[in-house]
Amino acid sequence: MGRIALVTPSLFPHDAVSEDVFIQEKEFQDLGFSVGKFSEMAPSEIKSTCMTYEQVKHLIKDPGNLLIYHHSVGWKGGGELLKTARCQVIIKYHNITPAKFFEPYDRSIASKINEGIQQTKLFATLNKIAWFLGDSQFNLRDFWERGVEKERTRVIAPYHRVKEFQDGVHQHSLPMDESRTHLLFVGRMAPNKGIPHLIHTLDAALESYGSSFQLHLVGEMFSNLKFQSELKSLIESRNLSQFVRFYGRTNHESLNELFSRCDLFIVMSEHEGFCVPIIEAQAKGLPVIALDRSAISETLGPNQICLKQPNYQEFAAAIHCLSHNIEQKDFIRQEGFKNIQRFDVSKTTLNYQAVFESLAFHP
Repeated sequence: MGRIALVTPSLFPHDAVSEDVFIQEKEFQDLGFSVGKFSEMAPSEIKSTCMTYEQVKHLIKDPGNLLIYHHSVGWKGGGELLKTARCQVIIKYHNITPAKFFEPYDRSIASKINEGIQQTKLFATLNKIAWFLGDSQFNLRDFWERGVEKERTRVIAPYHRVKEFQDGVHQHSLPMDESRTHLLFVGRMAPNKGIPHLIHTLDAALESYGSSFQLHLVGEMFSNLKFQSELKSLIESRNLSQFVRFYGRTNHESLNELFSRCDLFIVMSEHEGFCVPIIEAQAKGLPVIALDRSAISETLGPNQICLKQPNYQEFAAAIHCLSHNIEQKDFIRQEGFKNIQRFDVSKTTLNYQAVFESLAFHP
């Protein structure tokens, strides 16, 4: 029986790449495969469910097995695994955020990113890799531009837990002024996520349309103190402290409540390989207003509001119009519901089954 090793540099709860691995493991087991995962960095409760490095090395020496390598950053240990693999290999590419976003704040992260870009170049030259699977066409372009034949590539969206938001019953435990229009963004508070854009847009909306807006920012704060200080200074200089709320990494229940009770989801990130929170918002019927960067429009789908430039007055006008036009808001919501059907988990599994069939790889 063919065995599958899923490898990635880190595994953490509520991380999009990690969730792809977690659900992948379960889905492939349900197909009848023996599946194990490996990561060098993970909390103890996750680490205890993973294979050891030696177990992975042993598994990938068997030509009858399969290695699925989740690529999103530089990983020396993963590169060594790839070199020694004698089994079939698939790269699952989640994209790599350009180093320019992190260089002013953390050179070690920027170095890790550049290492990952060099690995991308190397992987593109390896004939042992049977398939390059990208979360989006935007991601796959990194390999197409390096000479990988399109016939060896395929878009397969990441696995996700969107259905949990669709089915969840929201609570009303968070203090929210119902007289305000509540704007939501979910994602790590990191330099590439466009958080200053969101703050400037809030400022423009308040200046043009009155003090009826509240911005909710959900996600772990980037640890660099300089970056945190810049955000704090920006908010204070615009006198926005009472209009911006940071939640950090929150639990599923609170996040579900915010998706249910907020009025609009705003994403102005400068770089995304997919952006799972977009389809989470659409699943909850939360209209999305987005900046057209990287894979955003591809994930967002047709008949949605996706602006070409971070023009704060334009974003503020879109927020104002959508929050006051019930008919337009309902249209955006219904088109969002249609869009998320593309990313149904069952379709993702069928796509993997087709890839496995092409490799003659069976349980």
